[in-house]
Amino acid sequence: MTSWLQGKLADQIYKGFKRQGMVLAGSLRREEVTGLDGYGDPIYSVSTYDFEGYVDDFSALTRQGAGIPQGDRRVNIFAKSLSVTPQIGDDVTVEGYGWMKLRTNISIDPAKTLWECQAYEIEDPT
Repeated sequence: MTSWLQGKLADQIYKGFKRQGMVLAGSLRREEVTGLDGYGDPIYSVSTYDFEGYVDDFSALTRQGAGIPQGDRRVNIFAKSLSVTPQIGDDVTVEGYGWMKLRTNISIDPAKTLWECQAYEIEDPT
């Protein structure tokens, strides 16, 4: 059974962000090995998933205390808008920002509303 936090509270948080115009369109790109060719080299397949979220920065105190590199950003993804669980190594882009690669520190809040992901800027992987 879904808890009250995962239902009504999660919806209210999402609606609040949406009303404030803070929700932006994004895309998650995942590259996975789907087999091997005749030489034993990996064959890759790419899947993309749309989501809604926003990007912000870590505070100086958080950066210093956790050893977060200066160029890293926090990518926040509304859980109900993404059909998969974000993973380390996924590439994401959010409206108004370039491509970023997810690294450590992927977590979700207790209400299962928002994925919080640490990411760094990369070249366009497409």
